[in-house]
Amino acid sequence: MKRRVQVTGKSTFTVSLPKRWAEKVGLMKGREVEIKTFRDFLIIKTGKYGKNFRVIDGDKIRDREILLRKILASYFDGVKEVKVINVDPLLVKKAITKLMGLEVVEEDKDFIVLRDVLDICELPVKKVLRRMLSIIKSMLILLKSNNLQQLYTLDDEIDKLYFLVVRQLRRAVADPEFSEKIGVTPVECLDYRIVAKELEEIADDIVNLSNENVEDAALLDSIIELLALSLKSLLEGDIELANYVRREIEKLKRNCPKELINVAERVADISDIVSK
Repeated sequence: MKRRVQVTGKSTFTVSLPKRWAEKVGLMKGREVEIKTFRDFLIIKTGKYGKNFRVIDGDKIRDREILLRKILASYFDGVKEVKVINVDPLLVKKAITKLMGLEVVEEDKDFIVLRDVLDICELPVKKVLRRMLSIIKSMLILLKSNNLQQLYTLDDEIDKLYFLVVRQLRRAVADPEFSEKIGVTPVECLDYRIVAKELEEIADDIVNLSNENVEDAALLDSIIELLALSLKSLLEGDIELANYVRREIEKLKRNCPKELINVAERVADISDIVSK
């Protein structure tokens, strides 16, 4: 769809808006819109990202899993306050344990109100990914020392951070102003979404390894080091470092027990994303 730029007066540039789009979003004469510039784009916003309030009716949802997915969807969509009605509040409380910043502000026997109290600008994506790396390194150290009691707790922390990253990236894609604020480009949103999932899967792999006899401490040390280098290569756009990680992973896999193959391959997958 193309529009021809017109000049009104001596210095005002104008362009018409597509009628179907204007009607779809409810524009009418006299209504204000917000106009922002973003690189080579001109962005017209008819409202803020997300909604301030959403109601989820448990009576209309028979499947418990669907109810939990709707709560998660509200979290991802940036809804500030969610009221869940006709539902056992205890069920909702269990569902939000892995949703960082979502707190219960009101409840009764058949409803519960959740409010997002987190300023996600204070936790930019790169910082969260580095935090995920730090936790995974701790998990590998616990695995190496056969100290397994804390693994499940740390795995839950990884899940929380993973959901937070997904939420941030979804907002960054939908809101270029927010994307610029947290320093993430649209292409990086795709890359970081993949990396966050790889890190979350590595944490799950480590938990599964707790049931195996992994006795090669030196091998675990190598994986810890290569994982850190892999994420560094991505965040810094270092192709040479990424290639080094890939080569070292291939060497490591020659003598790697099958229990660690998945972890090693995920480390390599992160480095493979680097393309700058």
